[in-house]
Amino acid sequence: MSNKEKVKKTLRLSDTSTIKPINHSTISPYNECFRHRLEIKNLIQYHIVLKAFDITYNYIGRVKMNCPKCDIYNPPGTKKCDCGYIFMNVPDYTQKISKSKPDKLPIKTFLRIVIILSLITFAITFFLKDQLPGKNQIKNELLGEPLQYKEQLPAPFNVTKKNITYTVTPLYNYDLYGLIVSYHESDSFIDISHKRWKDYLNVKDLCVIWGKNITMEGYLHMTFNSRDFICFCKWPNAEIGKKFSMRHFSNNHLIAENRTIIDKIMKTRIGDQIHIYGYLSKYSHSGSSFNRGTSTSRTDNGNRACETIFVTDFEIIKTNNPLLRTANRISIMLIILSLIFMVIRYHRS
Repeated sequence: MSNKEKVKKTLRLSDTSTIKPINHSTISPYNECFRHRLEIKNLIQYHIVLKAFDITYNYIGRVKMNCPKCDIYNPPGTKKCDCGYIFMNVPDYTQKISKSKPDKLPIKTFLRIVIILSLITFAITFFLKDQLPGKNQIKNELLGEPLQYKEQLPAPFNVTKKNITYTVTPLYNYDLYGLIVSYHESDSFIDISHKRWKDYLNVKDLCVIWGKNITMEGYLHMTFNSRDFICFCKWPNAEIGKKFSMRHFSNNHLIAENRTIIDKIMKTRIGDQIHIYGYLSKYSHSGSSFNRGTSTSRTDNGNRACETIFVTDFEIIKTNNPLLRTANRISIMLIILSLIFMVIRYHRS
């Protein structure tokens, strides 16, 4: 085999058009293995061709790996030829190819998934968490009547709140077990009456049912709503309306001084079963004509039929749907935190 044929065989994977006819007047001593005289216009281009051959041949020609310098066979994985030529760092195809690890879930995608799942959870729990419990879930204490009596009543006393002094006059001792069907918080942003009258002693209004109304189970098909000092009830048909007893339904204005009792009252939600003990009272505050009374009968209705109770003891006997409430709170927190984190990442990027 002639020298020219050996060169073409060596550069069979490269572009042989770069090789020009031999010019014996210029001989390069660079490639001693071929021992022939070649004229290559640019030695750098020649090395590029050799390296390209080396890479292509080692990636494609897996079964045979000849040295591009001396054309001697080298087994796959050889790093250096006997002639001194160093092969490029190519993969060893004799080794078993390991499975690549999957890429980690991008943070942006993860946050989107969290927000979507949290929104779905919030929507579901928002409507389910306030469903009223059935009759079989009601404690026996709620089936009785409230107790009202005058024995051992304290004298009128003063309570100061937000630099306003209120005078509370107890009229009766009052002991009530009930199921919360609606409520109104006095510090709500839609409440303007308490701020206008400077009534900061009334912390919350609880609309409750007990006794006959629970036994008949008509409350499960009714709707209840509370506003400033008022509680509404609505039944879907006349049959349920006839069964519902207004004597076993009341809106209670709760006033309190003790911080622990106030915190318990503020934790109550729809469907909770509660026990209230205190005084049916009337109260007023100095520097104004403000004066609020109380109902002392369960048979009245309409305006001034609400009970005003100075609470001395308060207990949540049974919390309604605690798991759904927790899931609802967690979903809200996750939505807020995810949005905050996405905004921070956006500004940093």
